[in-house]
Amino acid sequence: MSQEKLSLEKFVIDYTDRRVKLVAGMRRRYNQYDGKLDEILKRKWREAIEASAFLHPVDGQVRHFEGKRGWVGVFSPVRASKKRSTPNFKTVIQKFQEEKFNFSKVKNAERLFEIEHKGKRYEMIVNNSPYSFGHSLLVPEPNAGLPQLLTKDAMETAIETMFQSNCVGFRMMFNSICGCGSVNHLHFQCYYNDYRIPAEDIECDPITSCVSKSNSGRQIEEKLYVIKQTFPVRGFIVEATDRNLEKVAEFVATLTNNWAKANMAHNVALIRGKHLHHEIDNDEFVLRVYIWPRRPTLGERAPLRLVLGLAWWTKWFGTSRYKDMRKSSISPRAVLWQQEFLPCIFLIVEILWFDTRMSCISAYHSTITLMVVLVQIMRNCLKENGGTDNPQIVAWVKENPGAAYIQIILHIVMLPACVFLIAGFCNLKIWAFKKIPVIKERVQIRQNCIEIFRKRHALNKFLPKEQLKQRKTNARESYATIGRQTTLRKTRTTEMGNA
Repeated sequence: MSQEKLSLEKFVIDYTDRRVKLVAGMRRRYNQYDGKLDEILKRKWREAIEASAFLHPVDGQVRHFEGKRGWVGVFSPVRASKKRSTPNFKTVIQKFQEEKFNFSKVKNAERLFEIEHKGKRYEMIVNNSPYSFGHSLLVPEPNAGLPQLLTKDAMETAIETMFQSNCVGFRMMFNSICGCGSVNHLHFQCYYNDYRIPAEDIECDPITSCVSKSNSGRQIEEKLYVIKQTFPVRGFIVEATDRNLEKVAEFVATLTNNWAKANMAHNVALIRGKHLHHEIDNDEFVLRVYIWPRRPTLGERAPLRLVLGLAWWTKWFGTSRYKDMRKSSISPRAVLWQQEFLPCIFLIVEILWFDTRMSCISAYHSTITLMVVLVQIMRNCLKENGGTDNPQIVAWVKENPGAAYIQIILHIVMLPACVFLIAGFCNLKIWAFKKIPVIKERVQIRQNCIEIFRKRHALNKFLPKEQLKQRKTNARESYATIGRQTTLRKTRTTEMGNA
């Protein structure tokens, strides 16, 4: 039984009250007086807390990391456990499905107020699993059933909403499907922070420019920027103002829709920050619009993916330092492919090959390899960055002897164990093949060929070059038909000929 929706308080976008630029010094940057939008949003959000509209309180633990970037980490354990699970999305573009969860089905206690812009209704509702204070969702036309794809009107309204706020710490984001978007219903995330984030002053370079006119008729150069390569994230940045608002909204919507058609996940962030023009350095905070593609987050978090993620981030249960994990490899992808994947592929092909044999005595041969590995570990622990392009795979014995002990135990136990498993599989495979007459005969023929080849190769060392060349020619002719036909096939061919 559907609940009757209550009439909500209405907030109308006021073009005369735009805060295109906010002036805030260092001391009062995140402690300014609220604008009209901030007042109604914060008031309604506190009322939602009293109405128990949230699954849990805001439990984010903020940590500021030292360094040039000034990274900020937020740990929300309760949110991670109680947040609504992400559906099994496979592509960025998804059809809106009325029968699944969408924001037209939220409780009345979660609905805050309406925003009216250009005759269209936008609804502000709470995120019932809040990440920060004021964490809410801006939903364009909730009853229209719009999928999570940016439109020009929605982007324009999002920018206008940012202009109505007087708080530097008011942020707004858009997450596409497969880009951390968990609900296929067009919406923006918005929340408040009272601390600096790196996005406020990311270094950027202009890549293209155009000329526009201001309200006074003066020509102004506008530029599209790209994040510098020194930053770990790649993407575009544009500065939104009252004169280019519609152009920015159209550009962002067009770009993200093209990415969506190419099944490329993406994110958009609207953040108050410093001017993109490097020559301008003052206390003004303009609206930066970030657009960047990303690797997709496909499907649900399966247990196998969880195990793989745990193995990657723990690096074999702490056998390397965290700062080593953050270092990227300078090797190209082709080299990494050869190092990481090709040996595994060759091993699998060799194991599955029908006449491959391996004795369990080979497990003892791995002791030599084990000794080499341990010596290499001890040598690398004395070198900077572990003496390798991938220091995350090397135990830093000097700083973490416990981790090195674990790694040594893993080598001692796992290496012989893997050899025993492979040898057992090969012997079982050969036993099964011997039960099949055709394969058994082929295996015997190949073994005879190998034995003949070894004898000829040993004899070739003592023959003159001319005789060796003639011998190889004769060998090629003798090998031409060997193994091509089994005895069973020869018998059938003879019988057919006689018939």
